[in-house]
Amino acid sequence: MKKIKWNLFNVLLWVWGFVLLYPVPSFASSMELQYAKGFKVSREEGYSIVTVVQPWAGAREGQQYLLVSQGASIPERLAHLPIVHVPVRRVITTSMTMLPFIEELGGADVFVGVGGKRYVYSNVIRNSDLPDVAADAGAGLRLDVEKILSLRPDVVFVYAYTATEKEAADRLRQLGVPLVIASDYLEEEPLGMAEWIKFVGLFLGEEGEADAFFRRVAEQYNSLVQKVRDMTKERPTVMANAAIGGTWYVPGGRSWPAYLLRDAGGRYLWSDLNQRGGVPIDFENVLERAISCDFWINASSWQSLEDAITEDPRYETFRPFKERRIYNNNARVTKSGANDYYQQGIMRPDLILEDLIAILHPHLLPNHELFFYHQLSERNIP
Repeated sequence: MKKIKWNLFNVLLWVWGFVLLYPVPSFASSMELQYAKGFKVSREEGYSIVTVVQPWAGAREGQQYLLVSQGASIPERLAHLPIVHVPVRRVITTSMTMLPFIEELGGADVFVGVGGKRYVYSNVIRNSDLPDVAADAGAGLRLDVEKILSLRPDVVFVYAYTATEKEAADRLRQLGVPLVIASDYLEEEPLGMAEWIKFVGLFLGEEGEADAFFRRVAEQYNSLVQKVRDMTKERPTVMANAAIGGTWYVPGGRSWPAYLLRDAGGRYLWSDLNQRGGVPIDFENVLERAISCDFWINASSWQSLEDAITEDPRYETFRPFKERRIYNNNARVTKSGANDYYQQGIMRPDLILEDLIAILHPHLLPNHELFFYHQLSERNIP
C-alpha cells in the first residue's frame, strides 16, 4: 500500500512540474449576450474580436473588428482586420441610435464630432460647439472626410443600409477613417437593440457599466411583461403607422414595434407577417382589417387629429379616430424633427413598454404619465 501511495505522489508531482514548466495556454472566451443577435465578441488577453453579424440588411457576411488594448501587441494573424485601440477617447457618430449609448457610458466629453447634429435630441450635444461631419446625418455615408481626419477620432460609428454603403465604408477606411458599422436597427427584440450598449462598452472600456445598465433595463422590462401576464387576459387590437404617398407601411410581425405591442398585452393586427421591416399594404386592405380595432399607435408625424384628416379624410373612418384612441410616439420632438423615441427609446425600451401598457391597460399603471407618447387631441378640428 505504501508503494502505491508513493507512486501516486510521484505521478502528481510530475504533473504539477509539467504544469509549471508549460503554463496552460489562455483560451478565448465569449461575451454573454442575452437578446442581441447582431454582434458577437470573442476575447483573449489583450484583445477582442468583435463581429457585426449582418452589417446591413441582406448582408451575407459579417464585418469583424480587432479591438486591442492600449499598449498590447497586435496578433499577426489578425493584423488584416480593422484595428481600434481601446479604450477610445475621441468619438464621432453619425448613428443617432449609438449616440445615447455613448453619452450614457462616456459622457458628452468623449465626442469630438457628430453627424446630422440638428437631428440629435440631446440638448447637451445639440447645443454644444461640436463640429458636424455629415449635414444629412450620414445618409449614404456622405461624410466630410477632411473634417473627420482633422478631428483625429479613435472611432467613427456609422450605419449602412446597403452593400453600396458598405463598399463606401471600406473606401473611407482605406483613407484612414476608423469606421465601425453598427447595425443595431436590424435587431428584432426591443431588448436586443438595448443590449448594443455592451457593444459600445467594449470600445469605451466600460463593459461593467454597460452590463449593469442593461441588466437594470432588462429587469424592469421583464417585470412589466410579467405584470401584464399576471393581471390581465384582455388583449385589445392595435393598428400602427399611416399611409405615405398612398402606401401604408405596417411593421412586420418580427419587428421590434410588433414585439413591444405583444409584450404590452396588445394584439397587433399584422403579427402574422413574418418580416422585420415595414410591409407595404394598400389603404383599402388596411381599412378592411383595422376599421373596428381598439387602438392606433405611431400614426405618422401628426400632432393632432386635424393633421390626420387634413392629410386624408378617410382616416376618420377608423374606430380609434372616432373614439379618440390614437396615440403618437412624438411627444419628445425638437423643432428640427429629432424624435427621442428613436434615440433614448432604443436604449430604454422599458420606458416605451411602460407607456404602451398604460395606453392599452390603464388600470395596471393608473398613475403613469406618458413619456414618449401622447394622445392626439380633437382640438383644432372644425
